[in-house]
Amino acid sequence: MKFKKIVSSVLAVAMSVAFTASFYVPYIENQSFVSYASEGINVAQHTQDEIKQYIEAHPFDMKAQPVYTVQPSTTAPYEIGKLDSATEENALNALNCMRYIAGLPEVTLDEEYSRLAQAAAFVNHVNGSLSHYPEQPAGVPDDIYQLGKTGASSSNLSRGTTRYNLAQCVINGYMYDSDNSNISRVGHRRWCINPSMAKTGFGTVGNTSGMYSIDRSRQKTESNVCWPAQNMPTEYFSSSTAWSISLNKTLFEDYVEVKLVRSSDKQEWNFSTSSADGDFYVDNGYYAEPGCIIFRPSDISYNDGDKFDVKITTEDSTIEYSVNFFSLDVKENEQNVVGDIDNSKKIDVFDVIAMKNGFVTDFSGWSYAKMKTADINGDDMLSISDLVLLQQYLLGQIKNFG
Repeated sequence: MKFKKIVSSVLAVAMSVAFTASFYVPYIENQSFVSYASEGINVAQHTQDEIKQYIEAHPFDMKAQPVYTVQPSTTAPYEIGKLDSATEENALNALNCMRYIAGLPEVTLDEEYSRLAQAAAFVNHVNGSLSHYPEQPAGVPDDIYQLGKTGASSSNLSRGTTRYNLAQCVINGYMYDSDNSNISRVGHRRWCINPSMAKTGFGTVGNTSGMYSIDRSRQKTESNVCWPAQNMPTEYFSSSTAWSISLNKTLFEDYVEVKLVRSSDKQEWNFSTSSADGDFYVDNGYYAEPGCIIFRPSDISYNDGDKFDVKITTEDSTIEYSVNFFSLDVKENEQNVVGDIDNSKKIDVFDVIAMKNGFVTDFSGWSYAKMKTADINGDDMLSISDLVLLQQYLLGQIKNFG
């Protein structure tokens, strides 16, 4: 009786809160239920299922060794080398997956851009260093050096023990961009998700790689591109990764304020020049687009189902949007027990709390599989009757949901 009394109390609270939300939320198979209420973010809106499907259709291997149709030679007679199409496509898929997540169109490979990126990687590898303005290596012919110099000044560059893999360069290098040397501007990331970009090219020699980045051949329609995106796979965003949004205008740092709120517990992180709950930068450099706001919250993690609300104010605008994190590895059949909403492998009062939170947030960020576990009466919509049935089950008033 004591347990039922406690459960009844919790359920009563859940019921009172739930009735203040929408009465029901219909759901459709294989759709993602995300509220796209935002002000100021102008990119394509892709659901979580659409993102999963795109990534499945554009696979990439982050461990594959590069393959060449022409092998590089770093001694006389010098040869910059040429990657085979599969190696370049692997890198392109990684880049296009990141752009799709960000709500941007695909880019294509350009043969001349690939030649420039390959030469940039070659010259930097021979020098044993990394520079956008490399010196001419001893013995390297002028034509190769000039090609590499041009490529290096127009490319994202990467060097390290695993940087032979171009897909890894894109995701763990350029898109991460949160190390001490790059976090204040996240310039590599901004070039990767530049709305004006239409073409690119890749190159790699040894442990040095390049991606041609400074292409502006597309007439853009998108604005205020943010990372993490409004639907964001947890696999591509860690607790050490910085958030960013590019506004394409000069910003006055002292007027910029950011407020980040986690929906589940209402914890806040605030950022400004006077006080910041983590790292905070405003960069007006022309890395694709100027006016980039960068912030990295301290003591944070990102898990499947987490939702964060962002409010950014500048001297002349306010931008509000939400980021819903989800895992690419969560399969629908891993969470299919009706009533086990939090996927804890048992039905208890915490499932009631999870459903209550769902009503409060209009089930924002819930996958189809999770929605299905909350559809207690099986009528293809989520309503208070589902919550009542769950209450009755926990109180022992009904034996099953059938």
